[in-house]
Amino acid sequence: RRQTFPSKRSPVDAADNIWTTDVNAHTVTKMSPEGQVLMTLGVRGQSGEWDETAGTRLLNQPNDVAVAASGDLFVMQGHGRGQSRILKFDRTGRFLKSWGGNGTGPGQFDTGHSVAIDARGLVYAADRQNRRVQIFDQDGTYLREWKFRGLPCGLYISPGGEMYLVTGFSGQILKLDADGRAVAATGQPGK
Repeated sequence: RRQTFPSKRSPVDAADNIWTTDVNAHTVTKMSPEGQVLMTLGVRGQSGEWDETAGTRLLNQPNDVAVAASGDLFVMQGHGRGQSRILKFDRTGRFLKSWGGNGTGPGQFDTGHSVAIDARGLVYAADRQNRRVQIFDQDGTYLREWKFRGLPCGLYISPGGEMYLVTGFSGQILKLDADGRAVAATGQPGK
C-alpha cells in the first residue's frame, strides 16, 4: 500500500511567501515570491537564545523552518552550538513556545537538523547525531521516533504526500513509509 504524508509546500506559506534560514547569520527570513524581505527573525550575525522575559530575540544556527497550515512557523535550531531546539512562532513572528534541548532522551536533540509538517499537523524533526527522526504534535508533545543507521539530515514531504529523508555520510535519499522504514533508496557516498 502506498503511504502518504499529506503536505503543504513547506517552507512556502499559503500566500506563496518563501521562508529561508541562514545558519551562519542566525536568521530566518520571509520573502515575497518576488524576493522582497517581509520579515526577519533573529539578528543578523548575533547568536544567542530567544528569551522573551529577557527581551533577547536571538537564534542560534537555525537549520530549517516549516510552515503549518495555520501559518505557525517551526524553526529547528542548534547546528553544533547552543541548544538544539524547535521554536514555534505565529504567522506574525510572535514567539509562542520552544521545546528540546541537548541530550539523547525523548524530545531532546543532538544537532537538530531539519523539520517538516504533514497535513495532519504532525511535526517531524531530524535529530542528526542521535540518528533518529522524532515526531511531535504542534505543542511539542513527543509522540514517537524512528531510528536510522545513517545521520538524518533533511526531511521533505512532497506535494503528493511522500516523505523523503536525506542521510549524511551515506549519501542516500530514502523514501519512507508510515512507520519510517525505507521503501526505496538512491545515492551512495562519494564526491
